[in-house]
Amino acid sequence: MKKLLSLAIVLSMLSTSTAFAKSPFKDVDDKEVYKKGIELLAEKGIVNGHPDGSYKPEETLKRAELLKILVEATYDKELFNEEYLNNFAENCFDDVDAEEWYSKYVCYAKDHDWVKGY
Repeated sequence: MKKLLSLAIVLSMLSTSTAFAKSPFKDVDDKEVYKKGIELLAEKGIVNGHPDGSYKPEETLKRAELLKILVEATYDKELFNEEYLNNFAENCFDDVDAEEWYSKYVCYAKDHDWVKGY
């Protein structure tokens, strides 16, 4: 938990010191409280938004989405690439389908004791 809290603090500090021109998401404008943080995460390739070009900042973050953000934010992209992530895309929980986009993140998190099942 301390590791996750530290990551959140670092991301928030980075987001307050970075300026961006135009949001990559159609629903994130200057009135959005977390605009800089969202744009920083997008710039780093940690978040991608939705296929329709939106970010949906008012929606509740799902557990799988949070795990993706944490995994993507924590590791070097050169070392922690798609091939490496796919090694964890297995049925690590009964309710996690290996074909789903989030399975590699959930299974990686389980393998590293970030999450536990019931």
